[in-house]
Amino acid sequence: MFTDMRAKVGMAKEEESGMSAIMGIDPGLTGAIGILHVDGSVAVEDMPRNPRDLYGLLREWRCRAFVEQAQAMPKQGVSSTFKTGYGYGLIIGVLAGLGIPYQTVTPAVWKRAMGLWGKDKEASRALARSLWPEAPLGRKMDHGRAEALLLAEYGRRQP
Repeated sequence: MFTDMRAKVGMAKEEESGMSAIMGIDPGLTGAIGILHVDGSVAVEDMPRNPRDLYGLLREWRCRAFVEQAQAMPKQGVSSTFKTGYGYGLIIGVLAGLGIPYQTVTPAVWKRAMGLWGKDKEASRALARSLWPEAPLGRKMDHGRAEALLLAEYGRRQP
């Protein structure tokens, strides 16, 4: 079952000590935050656009987080590289400040584990839709949501 993240806040607070959910974070302007609950429900939210909103969203969740490691891409401009690094650092800083345990993972590692290495973002969306048909992933632009949920699934499979 899919629910809006804000609707799950009460449940998250009750589960706070047990950490019975896993968070996946796909950083970036088209990124998102996805939550997998042990009861099988999922929640997903597009990446907040400012630090205050990011803090407000993350402070409600006390679960382990898996964050895709940001990296500069070949031929990426200086301004774009700076923005990528800034956003990634902001996420890590907010997680650390809130005491939320996190692990960074490179795209190559989690995508290989999920059978997506070398495939495009549409393949990520298709896999996520097959795993969570109720999640709001119907638009092509929902690839960030899909990858956030898949990062959480990758984390769920870790020992």
